[in-house]
Amino acid sequence: MVLRIETKSGAYDVTIERGCLKRASQLLNLERKCLIVTDEGVPHDYISLVSSGCKEALVKCIKEGEISKSMANLEMLLSSMLDAGFTRSDCVIAIGGGMAGDLA
Repeated sequence: MVLRIETKSGAYDVTIERGCLKRASQLLNLERKCLIVTDEGVPHDYISLVSSGCKEALVKCIKEGEISKSMANLEMLLSSMLDAGFTRSDCVIAIGGGMAGDLA
């Protein structure tokens, strides 16, 4: 299933399907820098599956739970992106639920 999300600044697709992590390189342009935001509860195999398809992957694993949805963690992610030279053409990927998706 693909949901088309329309916003004032543009539109994007959200793909929901079983096994879509295996198709990440088909669904996303991974031939660029990719920040992968995840939490400690996500199996390492999932992270490896996506990061192995990235030209350059930067993985940030954050403690589980809503308490981790903080300005400090957002600042850490943004600083990491700046330090790695990310630009607007690079990619941010959330692997996991709520907190990881919200911070990403």
